[in-house]
Amino acid sequence: MAASEQPYQMSFTSGGMQLNACVDLAKIRLELGSWDQAARSAVSTGLTGLPKASSNERTVRELVKRLKTLNDRELEFLLHEAHRSDQIQLLWISICRAYRFVREFASDYLNSAQTKGSVSTTVLVNTKLKRQLEKFAKQYPVHMSTRTAPLLFSAKGGGFSAQTIVNLFKWIYKIAGIEGASSHSGRRQFVTKLADQGINARLVQVLARHKHLSTTQRYIDVNENALRNAVELLK
Repeated sequence: MAASEQPYQMSFTSGGMQLNACVDLAKIRLELGSWDQAARSAVSTGLTGLPKASSNERTVRELVKRLKTLNDRELEFLLHEAHRSDQIQLLWISICRAYRFVREFASDYLNSAQTKGSVSTTVLVNTKLKRQLEKFAKQYPVHMSTRTAPLLFSAKGGGFSAQTIVNLFKWIYKIAGIEGASSHSGRRQFVTKLADQGINARLVQVLARHKHLSTTQRYIDVNENALRNAVELLK
């Protein structure tokens, strides 16, 4: 039976992420070398802190099921390299791997979010970016001749997942020496720079494809230079 035809597993022993318990359990697994040994140790020591032994055992079994989807390198990252936000994301990935219905729901949600509710639109670009896109298109004429093909594509010719794009931006910012930036930082900078240039807020809203002006306003970062420029407008 194909993976997509497998019945959904709908039973959850633990609905929460149990971040601290998962980190402790992953540490035990790397120390002891097997999930069976790690599970026995976690149950005997009352790892989850639950008052009933039966509840502790069921929860440990559930957490093991999720963590088993991570390989040793991912477990090492979880324990020794990841910040708290990275740990949460990695544990979310483990839940998606363990439960197909969660994975498919998340995928559908992300796809709909990326297309702004499947509403088509025309994206305006400036002259400099237009030249770069034209240069890019000339490099891949066969691929670009298909109107439905993704603009950015992998070695296999398909599009990237939302998470891959997020990771790619994170890597680009890292090698550029920009700390604290994410895949959303460019969008925020785009909105802020337009506002700093005195562009009408309604135009900025349309360019950002925001449904509400209040959303656009939350994107605009206020800095000292912008405040000084505003004061200098007074005559």
